[in-house]
Order: sequence, then structure tokens, then C-alpha cells
Amino acid sequence: MQVARQEIVEFAKTSAGEELDRAMACLQDASTRLREATFELHPSALEEVGLGAAVFTANRSAIEITTEIDYPIRNPVDPIVFGVARELLSNVVRHSQASSASVKLAIVDGVCRLDVVDNGIGMSTEVAARRLAAGHIGLASHRARVEAAGGKFTIVDEPTGSHIRAQLRLRRSAVRGTP
Repeated sequence: MQVARQEIVEFAKTSAGEELDRAMACLQDASTRLREATFELHPSALEEVGLGAAVFTANRSAIEITTEIDYPIRNPVDPIVFGVARELLSNVVRHSQASSASVKLAIVDGVCRLDVVDNGIGMSTEVAARRLAAGHIGLASHRARVEAAGGKFTIVDEPTGSHIRAQLRLRRSAVRGTP
């Protein structure tokens, strides 16, 4: 991608135009998405600091995001939960028009529970279905991952904003505190 970017920059010196600006923007978007996908496949932060700290550091936006994390163990479901948290936070930043959001991550009765709530324009099950039909597969793919692992992915009805909850049962040994 770096070579393509350099070629576009060189070509733009002699032939500036709207098409080149769009090509550069598309290339930048592809580069960002590739970086995110690579990180999603192998989030090194999980190995280095664990799920709680990785979720805490995943936000890089201007939206005020508070976190409440009580997740003191490591578990095989951590990569799934981290991917869901990143996708939900990304959606908050891109689509919600929210000024604030919260992320809660805890273990409740042997279940990892992630709640992402924002004060934006809101999302219902119906809105999620329309977005899927329009080709936006982010939420649907994470819902499928959670459900394939035996968990639940729920859009919680709220009077304002959005509230999405993902729940995954932890392995019994991890529930006792030994990964």
C-alpha cells in the first residue's frame, strides 16, 4: 500500500484532481481497515496486559468514554470479547453521534459480561437489521462469533442511545481464578 500511496502522490504532482483525492482517501481507508483487521486477528495487547486493560486502551476518540472493568482473570473467550468491544466502540464513534459512552466489563455468575452504552441517536434491532441489509456486517459478524461460542449478543431497548450486551460463559477453571 505504501508503494501505491507514493505512486498516487507522484502522479498528483502533475495531474491533481478530485479522482486522485478519492483514490488517496480510499487507499487510506483500506490501510486503516487492514491495520484494524490485523489487530483484531491477533491483538497483542491481550497477551501483554489482559482483556480489561486492552478494552480500556482500545478507545482512541474524542467521545468521552468511561470504563468500569472488573475482570481479573484471563480466559479463552478474551479475543472474542475484545473484538466485540472494539467493534462496538468503533460504531459509537462512527455512527452514534454520541457525546459520551460507557463500557462495563465484569464477571457475573461465571459469565463474562460486556455492556457498551452511549447517549447517541440509538439503535434498535430493526435498525441493526436495516444496516445488515445495506451491507454493514460488523455487528452481525460479532454476534455470530459470540453465539458460535455459546454466548448471547443483545441489543437492549433503551429510551435514548444504544445499549449492546455480549455475554459469554467462562471456562470453569477460569471462574475459580486459574486460567
